[in-house]
Amino acid sequence: MTARALRTLAGLACFSAGLALALVPLRPTPWASVAAHARVLLRWWLPGLGLTIFGIAMIDRRRVALGAVGALVLAYVLLAHPVCDPIPPDELPAFETVMPIAARAAAGEPFREFDGRWYQCKSYIARAFFF
Repeated sequence: MTARALRTLAGLACFSAGLALALVPLRPTPWASVAAHARVLLRWWLPGLGLTIFGIAMIDRRRVALGAVGALVLAYVLLAHPVCDPIPPDELPAFETVMPIAARAAAGEPFREFDGRWYQCKSYIARAFFF
């Protein structure tokens, strides 16, 4: 293999690893709240961004296409990663007006149970800008 081919292969590996690392915040967790948004970004998204940019810089051809794909994926993760805020036990009955919250969660509504506590998980953009 030539040095150029090895460099391209290493660049693609860094690009792929960066995108995989940046996709980690898409999994809902109780630690991903609005208050902890910066911590989630610093822990997963920012290193993913760095690896993605490094991978693109190592590739000679198709930088623009890889940059566009990387930018779209990273922007999606930035805006769509779930933010889970706890539902206080005294407010839980307000969420169970028609059906139990477990049934609502099973039906696809944005509720998750972690360690016996219920959380409302919405995307960052929905939580930060709308409601």
